[in-house]
Amino acid sequence: MCKLGDITTNFNIRNKEKIQYPMYSVTNNRGFVPQTEQFEDRDMVGEDIKAYKVIHKDEFAYNPARINVGSIARYEGDKPCMISSLYVCFKSRGQIDSNWLMHLLKTPKMNFYYNLNGEGGVRVYLFYPNFARIYTSYPGMEEQKKIAKLLSLLDERIAIQNKVIDKLQSLIKGINQRVFMNSGINYKLVEICEIRSGYSGNQLLSKKGLKVSRIETISGHKVNMERVGYVAPFESSENYRLRVGDILFSNINSVEYIGNTAFIDKDYDLYHGMNLLRLTPNNTVVIPFYLYLLLNTNRMLNHFKTVCNKAVSQASINQTELGKTVIQIPPIKTQEQICELYQALYTKLETASHTKSLFQNQKQYMLRQMFI
Repeated sequence: MCKLGDITTNFNIRNKEKIQYPMYSVTNNRGFVPQTEQFEDRDMVGEDIKAYKVIHKDEFAYNPARINVGSIARYEGDKPCMISSLYVCFKSRGQIDSNWLMHLLKTPKMNFYYNLNGEGGVRVYLFYPNFARIYTSYPGMEEQKKIAKLLSLLDERIAIQNKVIDKLQSLIKGINQRVFMNSGINYKLVEICEIRSGYSGNQLLSKKGLKVSRIETISGHKVNMERVGYVAPFESSENYRLRVGDILFSNINSVEYIGNTAFIDKDYDLYHGMNLLRLTPNNTVVIPFYLYLLLNTNRMLNHFKTVCNKAVSQASINQTELGKTVIQIPPIKTQEQICELYQALYTKLETASHTKSLFQNQKQYMLRQMFI
């Protein structure tokens, strides 16, 4: 066993010569980033930079007030940079591989000790003396390098999947602007689907009975069965059972989330609860999945934000007002083509997200095994 103070050295190199090094910040999840990216409007004109700290390749810095939320990183730039004097700076000692150390410092176990050894009330501060008291252990240099290489490879795979996900999401947004044009036959929403309110019975505290939807059930634009409510069985329950092709619509929410929807793509054994409207499309006029896609376009979401009734803490759209919404519906053949395109894109997006999740789970497992 050893302390972090045994394998790291604290330093404070000030920019006394006022050299115009690039200015960086330490973020929670992106490590060191230029301050121009973190704070777009940042203007350094007239700022005294001699108080800033200078940091070199493979040295570390953390925000003492935010280390417990991930604000700790290793600088990987080839040229020096400068950071705010508020950051705590340190470097690894000779027997420690800096890449291995970075992985260690990002483990859940270390985060637990950051909170345990920090000072303060609502906000925890961890300065170097208390940071240096945290106990840990380390293997030989060769083993450190092997561990670091493997974990870094997983990080690279996760980063690749993030890029794939970002590109797919950008592609979907771009297609949204071109595919859902103002073309087709005008319908009021109430003319092409049945709009119903949910069951308003008292919900149970225990996880027994019938599962019912809640506002948070669809907060991620899809059904999340981890965030449902429960009610006692009731006589007319089958009238509220959600079926494939139904659309849940958030008509009572904050303005930001008003109009949020989820498509019922399979039988979830779920019933329609309060504070969400249920749209059952007439599939002779509109394909349910097409209507779901249309309701999720920026044009429609902005429309709902405009027409909703705004109160102090929430907004709402009543059933009648929603039914008056005018939308353009193209021929069924066109709808089918659009749905096929989006289903292919969503399948690729789901696959990429699942692959990313597998890599993340593998990394967490390895971290638990390697840094006991």
